[in-house]
Amino acid sequence: MAAGLSRERVAGHLDALAAAGRVRRLGDQWLTAATAQHWERLLLDAVDNAHRDQPLLPGVPHATLKGVLPARTAPKAFEELLTGLVAAGTLQQHGEHVARPGFEPQPSSEQQHLIERIIEL
Repeated sequence: MAAGLSRERVAGHLDALAAAGRVRRLGDQWLTAATAQHWERLLLDAVDNAHRDQPLLPGVPHATLKGVLPARTAPKAFEELLTGLVAAGTLQQHGEHVARPGFEPQPSSEQQHLIERIIEL
C-alpha cells in the first residue's frame, strides 16, 4: 500500500475506528460517522421537501432519492442507509416510494382551495 501499511493492518485500524463510532462501512465504502449522518439527513430532507412540495404523491421515488446523495455514493451504500432509516422507523417504503411514517397524500391548502372552486363552478 502507498501508506506503507498492509491491507490487514489498515482493515484492523478501520475496524477499531468503526467500533469507536468514528467511521461507518456502507457497502464497500468507508465514511466518517459525520458524513454518514449528513447523508442520512440529506435523504430525510429530500423526503420532507417532497411531502411539502408535492403533497399528492405517495412519497419520493426510490431512484430519485438516491440522486440526492453525492455521485460517488455506491448503490449498496445508499441501500444500507435507506434500510437503516426504515428499520429505525424514520422512513417507510411502499413499493418504489419512500415516505415518512404516517404520511398520507393529500392536497395542500392551496390545492384544496382550487378543488373547492372547481366544485363550485
